[in-house]
Amino acid sequence: TGNIYTTSILEQWTRWATGAATPPNEVWVKDGRVYDPFRPAIEPNGFVSKQEMWASRDVAIAAFRTCIETSDYFVFTLGLTESWKNAIDGYEYPMCPGTVAGVFNPERHVFENQTVVSIMGCLGRAMDMMRAVNPGLKFILTVSPVPLTATNSGNHVMVATMESKSILRAVAGQVSREREDVDYFPSFEFINSPVIKGTFFEPNQRDVNPHGVSYVMDNFFAGITAKNSEKVVPP
Repeated sequence: TGNIYTTSILEQWTRWATGAATPPNEVWVKDGRVYDPFRPAIEPNGFVSKQEMWASRDVAIAAFRTCIETSDYFVFTLGLTESWKNAIDGYEYPMCPGTVAGVFNPERHVFENQTVVSIMGCLGRAMDMMRAVNPGLKFILTVSPVPLTATNSGNHVMVATMESKSILRAVAGQVSREREDVDYFPSFEFINSPVIKGTFFEPNQRDVNPHGVSYVMDNFFAGITAKNSEKVVPP
């Protein structure tokens, strides 16, 4: 699927995987090669034809459904509130058209900075559809600690980052409190807590360094394998 940063993209893929909807036939062409608007970077040099691109997407959709059907846990990281949608048909692109491929059309491609209400709605519907296929499925939510590198909100990127992460963290917290099939893992806090003093970031202050990744994953696996709940403290 490529990266799924928004809950609306998650719902979109879930609809396709469960048969609740079919993907649009839109294709992007660049330098004679065909690109999937919903996975524009999955094949860096594009596909040779529309048919090859659609066949590849069908494989991804089938694999996504298999994951839903056979998994015990579905881990999802909330990453972004900013999104780009097709103004006519309402479906969403994983990135702004015209960046990797495609041509940006301001009348067709519209920006939306999603709200708590809309994000929770998409996430809840996606979870309900998955559990209709696999009633025993449980969910683990995390929030991406990686700051935005750019924003279309009109705000400074630092302000846009703090707003976006605050919204996503609030959604994760509320959903995990309201649903018994959802738990929250604090990877966001492990990386961004003031007590860590930014030591888990690379010098660019955006990318998480290997030590930070290892610390998060070590605590994740320790948490899911522990017989009893243990308090995790920063290093």
